Amino acid sequence: MLGNLVVAVILLVVGVLTGWGIPLAAKSSRPYSLLGDLLASALTMLVLGLAEWVFILPALGITGWMAMAIAIGEPWFLALIVLWLMRRVKS
Repeated sequence: MLGNLVVAVILLVVGVLTGWGIPLAAKSSRPYSLLGDLLASALTMLVLGLAEWVFILPALGITGWMAMAIAIGEPWFLALIVLWLMRRVKS
């Protein structure tokens, strides 16, 4: 239980930092404001990351630090794609 909470907090922090930092790194505008970027990236990270952590990775037998890296890395990449799509849809 505590492990799930720690992973959720890590995913939330990484999602918020991604939503805040990507427009600065990519030099793009925020079509749906800062709140839109933060919500999109944080929700993407939480939903996919927790689904992987709780259901997918244990079913595949992946545990420990490797599971943590996968549960953070893959949702982070998807959050980048979501932010990119948000910019393409709005423009």
